[in-house]
Amino acid sequence: MAPLITPEPGTLFNRNRVQSQASIKKIPPMRMILLVAVMALLVLGGVRMVGGSAKQPAATVRVVAAGEDLPPGCKVGFTSLHYTQLPKDYFSEDMFTSYQQLVGSTTCNFVRKGEPIVAKAVLPFKQTLAGMIGAEARAVTLKLDPDALVDNTIEPGDRVDVLVTVVKEGKRFTRTVCQNLQVLLSTPREMMLVDRFRSSDSGKVTLSASPEDTERLTEALESGRLRLVLRNRANTRQSGLTGASEKDILPADALKADAPPALPPAAPLTPPMFAPPPPAAPNAAVPAAASAPDPVKWIVEVVSGSKKESCEVPSR
Repeated sequence: MAPLITPEPGTLFNRNRVQSQASIKKIPPMRMILLVAVMALLVLGGVRMVGGSAKQPAATVRVVAAGEDLPPGCKVGFTSLHYTQLPKDYFSEDMFTSYQQLVGSTTCNFVRKGEPIVAKAVLPFKQTLAGMIGAEARAVTLKLDPDALVDNTIEPGDRVDVLVTVVKEGKRFTRTVCQNLQVLLSTPREMMLVDRFRSSDSGKVTLSASPEDTERLTEALESGRLRLVLRNRANTRQSGLTGASEKDILPADALKADAPPALPPAAPLTPPMFAPPPPAAPNAAVPAAASAPDPVKWIVEVVSGSKKESCEVPSR
């Protein structure tokens, strides 16, 4: 029996090392570069996946939002508010973070349900509408047609002029009754999209005016049709307007009375075939003395003794 010869460990290791080195030498350099690039991409993708899964959620801020649709002039209560989480990137300094900052305030703009409430949407804390007008001013609310509100784009703080159109004896006349009035409350377009405000509160606007202007506005509202004209907030100049009527718009010949229709020309007169007989000669003049009747006379009987005489005495 032949003896079993076991190779030495060092000899076997050296043989495998020589074979591996030989196999490495057989790999072309370009393939080696591609292999290293693929391995680097796999490692980079794994790192990104791990980093994305460990990313923290975006930071949020708790702010006060409207718990229901709030119209202009509404008193804010606890039931009208709720807290909502807002991404920190959208937070601004004019938002509110606590109920105590809003309860008891009055809205001056429309706030949709769920929207964060900002400072310009409410009056200063605990201030009412009476505190927003001057000492000698008055607040008056008008309900106008939708087309008279400048397409519902008027906001609190804007300045407007008020026009009225009156019809009298079939003729229209338009004039400016008030100028440079401040808007306190208005109905924005967004509010008209809510069904419960579309019919009752549509067309309302509250203006700050002098006592004389409030009288003119009230009389104009009862006499004709009002329309608001928006002006620049920086323009406070009063214009001397005299009004406009149909004659200022239509051409001059449009207001002339219609002339009567022309009559056809009359036919020429033809002379008669025979001359008419001459008129009869007037009667001869009668002498005035012969034609005048005798005047009435009085007959007086005079008795002298046994003699009796009658005398005629004229009545005149």
